[in-house]
Formats: sequence, C-alpha cells, structure tokens
Amino acid sequence: MGSSMAPKHQRETILVIGPGPRRAAGTDQYAHGVVVACTALAEAGHKVVLIDNAPYLALPETGPEIERHVEPLTPEVVKQIAAHSGACLVYAETGGDGAQRLARTIQDLTPMGSGPEITALALDRSRLFSRLSELGLPVPAHAIVDTAQAALEVAQSMEYPLQATLKSDGDPGDAEASALLYNQSDLKEWVEQQLDIDPGAALLLEKAHLGWQRFEVIVIRDGEGRQAVAGLQAYLEPTGTDTADTGWVQPPVSPDPKLTQALIETSRTLLDGSDLKGVASLTLAVDPDTHSGLVLDLSIGTSRTIAFAAVAAGRPLFEMAARIALGAPLAYVWPQEQSTVAVRVPVSPAVDTGASDP
Repeated sequence: MGSSMAPKHQRETILVIGPGPRRAAGTDQYAHGVVVACTALAEAGHKVVLIDNAPYLALPETGPEIERHVEPLTPEVVKQIAAHSGACLVYAETGGDGAQRLARTIQDLTPMGSGPEITALALDRSRLFSRLSELGLPVPAHAIVDTAQAALEVAQSMEYPLQATLKSDGDPGDAEASALLYNQSDLKEWVEQQLDIDPGAALLLEKAHLGWQRFEVIVIRDGEGRQAVAGLQAYLEPTGTDTADTGWVQPPVSPDPKLTQALIETSRTLLDGSDLKGVASLTLAVDPDTHSGLVLDLSIGTSRTIAFAAVAAGRPLFEMAARIALGAPLAYVWPQEQSTVAVRVPVSPAVDTGASDP
C-alpha cells in the first residue's frame, strides 16, 4: 500500500483499545494483527496510544513509535489514559466486543471505524435479530425475558436445547454470559443465578440448532459503501461447539456454488446501506438435511477469526480496516478489487442452497 493518500485525521492522538488475555488458538496471529493496525495508524502521521492487557502482544523494536499501556480494561482506566494522553479519537475495532463496549463509555472521544447503527447490531443480538427479520432474513426462534418465570413460560413454546445470553445493563465493559441449556431444570437454575448476580439484566433465549453446519462470511467495506467479500470459511465442528474449540477452513472444501452465493448475498442484504466502515463477519448455520439456513451472529472489527482469515487469504485485513477507518477508499487498500467492488448481486431473502431443486 502506498503513502500518497493523506489521512483523514492528520496528526491527532488515537487511543487504540486492544485485546484482553486469551487462551484460544490464534493469539499470535491476532497480536500481530493488532500491532499491524497500530503501525498503519502511526504511519499515517498520528500519535498512537495502545491500551491492552494481552500478555502475548509485543511491539516491534523498529518502526513508528507506539505508546503502550498494559492495564486492566475498565472504563475508569481507559478514561484516565485517554485524558492523560490527550487522545481525541478512539479505535476499538482491534479489541473485540469488549473493547467496543468500553469505547462507548468514553464520551469525550470520537469513535473511528464503523458507525453507531451497525455497532449496536453487533453488540446486541436481539436487536440484530429484529433487523434481520425486517429484511426478511431467517433467524432462530427467540425471545427476551427478565424473570425466571417468564423464561420458563417462553421455553414451553420453544424446543430444547436453548441458548441463553445475559443482556446486562451494568458496566458496558463487562462480557455477556451465555449457556447452552438442555431442560427446564437447567434453565431455571441458570436464569435465577444470573438474575441474582445482575437483577437489572434481561435474557435472550433462542433455539440452539445443534449439528447444523456453520459458516462465516467476512466482508470489508469503506465509508462510501463499496464492499467486497474478504473471506468465506466453514467451521469443522457444527453449531453448539465453542469457536475457541473448533477449527475452520478457508475457502470451504468442495463448496456448493449455490450455497456460496446464498451466503454472500445474505451478508450483502444486511450490510448494504449500513454504516459499516471496516471489517465485519457474519455467522450463519445451514441445516445439513434441508439445506435451509439461519443467521446466527454479526461481529464488526478485527478478531481472532479475522486474523486467521487474513493469513489464509494473504490479505492484511487489520491494516486495511485501520486505513479505511482513517478515510481510505476500498480501492486504495485493496487495488485488485477496484473494478469489481461496485458490482451488486441480486439479494436473496434467505440462506438456501437450492439443493432440493430438481
């Protein structure tokens, strides 16, 4: 990538919220990606202040200077470092959901990267499900409750197992709790325990489609709405397996062209017209018997899976996302896509491979 394009925010201090400690595979690639993103921001003429508490992340000895603070990732600490450094911008898309929640607590900083609408969808799956339903895209059966009794009543009309996710109204930096529940007794015990810890919380209950094949579509998009698919990967283990305990392949082995097209079209249905500015990944599940599918989740920003995707595809996605956050167009960070990013594929309202067609 060249350096001829002037950055949108020249010579300002950017606070980068990095990852916390992780034990899953891929931490080395993730750490390298965070450093690459910080380097891209610094090379554009900014003072970069990185706060993280990831023991595996090490800054290079050469290259532009990056000020690093290894501290607990709490709102109080982040606010103190932001004030001390004189930061006016915050880039949280290298630190996952937790970093993005933290960034929303710092009122004096201007967020870089994706806008508030797509960020809200990525951080609140109940809101995401509502938006997907508006677009005609299929989602799991789900409900939001705030008492154990309501959870039990709702569960009577939903088939077990259920995925339960705590929607806390407490510290935005807190991670959401979740559990896979197989019967009424498990549901009652888990819900009562969580609401006892956080009485103001709500719970998202959804049908868990165990055994379905899981896919992820990775999209990169600039501030002008130009976007391209940066990766399509298939998980080796079915839904219900924690992503930290599973592997994936990119591109999928022997992919079905109709399925591939349906997955890509589904991502475009959601992301076209959105305020995504950077990288996003959409997780989908496909029934191996009927070949119908559901949208499970949306993540924005770079992540451990994005780090693997970057290596597999040979594309510096962390750097590309950082430069797009500064205002670079997609054709600048990814020149080979210049002639194709404007092409639009007709949108399908469902994830369906069409395998049942004659």
